[in-house]
Amino acid sequence: MIESVEGLVSILTPFLNAERFLADTIETVLGQTYGHWELLLINDGSSDASPNIASRYMQAHPHRIRLLTHVGGRTHGVSTTRNLGLATARGEFVAMLDADDIWLPEHLAEQVPLLRTERRAGALYGRTLHWHSWSANAQDRGRDYVPRLGVPSGRLIDGRQLLSHTVPGKAMVPSPCSVLVRRSAALAVGGFEDAFTSVYTDQVFYGKLFLRFAALPIDRCSASYRQHDDSCVHMMKRTRRGRTARLAYLSWLDGYVGRNAPNAAVLRRTIRRELWRCRHPVGDYLLDLKEFARRRVLR
Repeated sequence: MIESVEGLVSILTPFLNAERFLADTIETVLGQTYGHWELLLINDGSSDASPNIASRYMQAHPHRIRLLTHVGGRTHGVSTTRNLGLATARGEFVAMLDADDIWLPEHLAEQVPLLRTERRAGALYGRTLHWHSWSANAQDRGRDYVPRLGVPSGRLIDGRQLLSHTVPGKAMVPSPCSVLVRRSAALAVGGFEDAFTSVYTDQVFYGKLFLRFAALPIDRCSASYRQHDDSCVHMMKRTRRGRTARLAYLSWLDGYVGRNAPNAAVLRRTIRRELWRCRHPVGDYLLDLKEFARRRVLR
């Protein structure tokens, strides 16, 4: 294992045909007030101009920016591409910044000291702006929003308890651009899961990470998650594959928890309840109606 450099943040930015936004993303890294970072730009088989954009920035900042490519220049998916970056990262911490997202200048300066202080946490995360207005289109004005945390801010939370809140949607699933992870923790759980190539890659990683490590949520928004039609999530919604993808994720999580934490009874019940809801959407709808009626009676 590569020895960590204390305080260094290794920023993993996988990209696949990201010429529209990659330069903006890199510029927000260069604009960080916290200067102790390295940026790993990882090409996942792009066929547009994004490798040239990445190469120009690497040449301009050779000691801080590296460009990595899969053998043969093939496309392997987000998880394998992040793992390539993780394997060569030198930082004490790892941050994930996708090639279409951005940070405020103080993002790392605020997060790093908090995670260094709370040594019991394997990761820290904040809130995220779901950013529609970047397009400047009239229909996107007023659509920006910041989801609530759903768990107490500034307090260490047991990772399994956190999963019991995020899996059913009772608390916000952290956006990768708002997460800071100890590299040692990411390596301890085997990094990202190669079988998940596009959607649910983050949730699968959180399942591995938080089954073993605690988290520190903070009520601070310093990252923007760009919403656009070419993103994996939007393409999934357009093709109506959301339920199939969620079922694959929940089935994987159920098996992973069963193998690695068979005594995590509350979490396993939560996962299996969500599996049932996913497999029986009509029954789930009727349960929601019943719960809605019950709440009206109790008012």
